[in-house]
Formats: sequence, C-alpha cells, structure tokens
Amino acid sequence: MNWRRRLMWAVFFTVLGGVIARWHGLRVSGPHELVSVSARLSPSLERRIDRLAASRRVDSPRKAIDLALELTSQGLKYGAPTPGSGAADGAERTGGSEEYTALFVAIFNRVADGQGIDATARPVQSAGPRLFGVKLPGASFAHHHWALVQPKGAVAAESWFVDPTLHDLLLGWSIEGNVTGLVPVSAEAAPEELDSEEEQDELYEDDLPSASKSAKQTNHGASAPKSAGKTRAPAPKSAGQTASRAPSQSGAR
Repeated sequence: MNWRRRLMWAVFFTVLGGVIARWHGLRVSGPHELVSVSARLSPSLERRIDRLAASRRVDSPRKAIDLALELTSQGLKYGAPTPGSGAADGAERTGGSEEYTALFVAIFNRVADGQGIDATARPVQSAGPRLFGVKLPGASFAHHHWALVQPKGAVAAESWFVDPTLHDLLLGWSIEGNVTGLVPVSAEAAPEELDSEEEQDELYEDDLPSASKSAKQTNHGASAPKSAGKTRAPAPKSAGQTASRAPSQSGAR
C-alpha cells in the first residue's frame, strides 16, 4: 500500500511541476518577426478540410482554430523534420515548431477563406523559448514558431496567440501569457519612439546578434525604438489575475 501512495504522490508532484513550468516558467521572448511560412496542402487534404469545416459549421475564428489544431496534430508528430515530404496530405510525419506552425497556418487560412471568416493566421518567429529564464539547449530551440490569429483590422492584443506545437504535446495552445516583447501586426511597420513612461522589455544577451550586443552596450540607458504596427504582448498572468482581453474573446477560450 505504501508504494501505491508514494507512486500517487510522485505522479501528483510531477504533474504539478509540469503545470507550473508550462504556465509560469515558460517564456517566449522577442525579437518577434512575421515570417513567410506555410505548408503546401494536397488536393485530398484540401477537400477534407472543406468538408469538415462545412459539416461542423465552422463560422468563427475560435472554431477555425480548434479545427486547424485538430488536423495539425493528426498530420504531425514532434521530432526531426521529415526530409522531402512534399505537400501535406494528412499522413503523419515529424516536424518541429516551424512545421507545426506552417501546417496550422495553411489549414486555418483555408478554413477562413472557405467559410468567409474575417480573420487570418500569420506565422511568427521568436527567440528560443526559456524555462525559468534558462534558454533551452539544442539547435531545435534556436528559434520558436507560433501563429498570430488576427481578426481583420485588429491589433495583436485583440488576437489569439496560438502554439500548435504545445497543443500537440498536451500543454495547451494559448501562449498569450508566455509571450513577452513587442509583437508585430504588419510587416511594413515604420519606426517610432517608445513612450517615455513605457517600461522596456527585458532582452537576453544570448538572443541578440553580436552587432546588437555592441550597440546595446554603447547606448546603455537610451530609449529603444518601437515600430508602428507593433504592440506589447500582454504581461504574463499570475494566479488571480484576469486577461486584459475583450470579454467576447476571453470568454471563448
């Protein structure tokens, strides 16, 4: 009986540690950049997407996110990218965060276009993820990709921050509380200065190019430029805090 009790407590603390690490220890920091990443869908997968979207009456961005996440998880397994895989056809293959994001973006936008949903999924490349401030080792964690699902005409704070990789690992898909820094909402953003009262984001030295490190050291204390069309990601949420998001969207999560 004692070994069962010990096993139960071991499982409990393991799960608790995982929850704390996921929701309070994981940080996806800047710089964040919109990139051109999208998977090529096979005709058979396109027909399946259209059929499922119509039969399930997918008529909102939130429902389109759910369907795209479901099909992305069915088509990918986390691991080294499958070489020369060609168009995605629904058969399971392996990939990292870039492949997950590319497939999710392609599926979501296919659903949105077919169902007349006024939203777009855009791939974002961020610096490598950190766990309690420590950068995860390995080439696969040099960058992290995720998707910004944005209603037309909205800013990043009114959008969904979707991580299909974490979703497939059963760690939840929303990373709104994990993303820090300025998130771009258009690739044609023009620079403008930060407000004097606005707090600067923390930048990690090992996430900056060597030239940027030198500039940071010589211009210590100077205000950093901000791009128009960028918005600060919501601060990580602690227990007891509520999301600073429109009620209609936060209630849908």
